[in-house]
Amino acid sequence: MWSGIEDGLLADLIDQRELRDLSAWQLDGGYAERSAPLSPLDVLASSGGYYEIHSGIVPTCPAGNDRPPPELASLRVISLTAPRDAVSACSEWWSVTLFLGGARIRGVALRLGAP
Repeated sequence: MWSGIEDGLLADLIDQRELRDLSAWQLDGGYAERSAPLSPLDVLASSGGYYEIHSGIVPTCPAGNDRPPPELASLRVISLTAPRDAVSACSEWWSVTLFLGGARIRGVALRLGAP
């Protein structure tokens, strides 16, 4: 499973045996003025289940990056984002993008807004 930031700024491959280990999902690098570790699962958990679902990649706030990681570019994409009514500044915006191959998730990309 590919897990990374945006289109591959930072990325790891998670072995099938490690998918249930929450620490395997942590990315060790700073991004969008936040420090490591970063995890797409932590971002989703902190939403309390309150998010919007979009088809495709939602551009990162404010930069507008909507490119997929090259190795996942041919897959179907769904993005879970912070709801519009919960975001008053780019620093509050987030997205967890799922890359789907058939009925399986093949990759997860974290996107965070920056001030």
